[in-house]
Amino acid sequence: MLADIKHGGCTICIGIGFVMTEDLHKYWARIRIASFISHLGNGVSSALILLYLANRYSVKFVPIPTASMLLATSIGAICASMLISRFGALKVIIFGYGALALDLLSLSMSAYRGADQITIIFLFTLNGFAAGVTMAPVSVMWSHLGTAGDRTKVFATNAMLNRLGIALGSLVGGFLIGLGNYAIGFLIDAISFFGATIAWSSCRQALREVGHNNQNRTHRYWHNWHNCLISTLRSWQVATQYRWLFCYLVAITISAVPLELASSAGVPTILTQMYTQQEAGLWAAIPAWALLAGNIVARLYPHIHYPGLALLLGDCCVSVAFLALSIHLNIAIAVAVFSIGRFSLSIGTPHLQAFIGDHFQAHDQTTMYALLDGSRTFLGPLGLFSGYYLLSITSASSILLCCSVICIVVTAFLAFVPGIMGFTTQNN
Repeated sequence: MLADIKHGGCTICIGIGFVMTEDLHKYWARIRIASFISHLGNGVSSALILLYLANRYSVKFVPIPTASMLLATSIGAICASMLISRFGALKVIIFGYGALALDLLSLSMSAYRGADQITIIFLFTLNGFAAGVTMAPVSVMWSHLGTAGDRTKVFATNAMLNRLGIALGSLVGGFLIGLGNYAIGFLIDAISFFGATIAWSSCRQALREVGHNNQNRTHRYWHNWHNCLISTLRSWQVATQYRWLFCYLVAITISAVPLELASSAGVPTILTQMYTQQEAGLWAAIPAWALLAGNIVARLYPHIHYPGLALLLGDCCVSVAFLALSIHLNIAIAVAVFSIGRFSLSIGTPHLQAFIGDHFQAHDQTTMYALLDGSRTFLGPLGLFSGYYLLSITSASSILLCCSVICIVVTAFLAFVPGIMGFTTQNN
């Protein structure tokens, strides 16, 4: 793993056809810093963004900007492959992070001075597109900074840095929720992405070979929107190489509708109506530390026997936590179950990312990472837009209860798919 490389080495092979020179090793700390600080700010804004919409505007308004953001994230994830093939992964990351920084700065000013709903929807949409564009290239860069045997550690290290930043940011976000100061939270996020953009930009010379190699290996014929859509459809065909992986992607794509409906419409409404701001801050902050703990475990134990079990357990616990909120259980119970789910997911996800890097050809990795990152957002906007209507005819508790049950059923179905528990390479 790159973090364990000692100083003084001449050249170290870290990827397909790429050699890590001392120049890249010198800049490696900046890459880790960029990953950490971007998620530090993200943790702050993620903790307060839904409650900001609910308190400053209305509970019924929450699904509209969040659905627009999720839809834009899906479009960004679809466009990522085309942009990487044309400009290279590193340039896409720098562009996306810079756009996120400017967008969050505008959102901070809007939260401070006040803004109309149209402006908020526009800023959320731009934020979602920039976030969607950057997800796949970041995974691609980390995939090529690791050998076949080390990719789980590489992804676990990346996730560990991310979760550490999110955990610390969530504490700050939870504190700001208690104060009701949302503008400062968005400003912190904007500053963090400005810093991450500078950090990635300073590594352009050292990472140029990775970017060019990736740019040459991806599909160079994706030069228009029609071919971009075709590439998205083709990614599902690529996923059928492993039946359990295809079933998993289909299941989480379908469950995105009730999951996003619950998390963006049901949860903030329940937290606003049934719990105090301090209790809502606990829901936002503590599970982030569980994510960090899971990533540390994944880093220390990169070869677990049943990584799929960790993924399914995590999805199930998240749904049960939503169920606990729907029947108004003590917030400590809901937070504890939710934290277990996030802990389990953070163990299984690096193994799934590493599996893609190890078992798919280089030209298919970009599409698979984009599909994995975007699978929860493809149908998510449908759930969010329906939430605006459902909140007007039924209670948030009923919405949350139904969505939780649906997600639990979908997860139970996945448990019977052959090969998913151990990520087998055989199609049964």
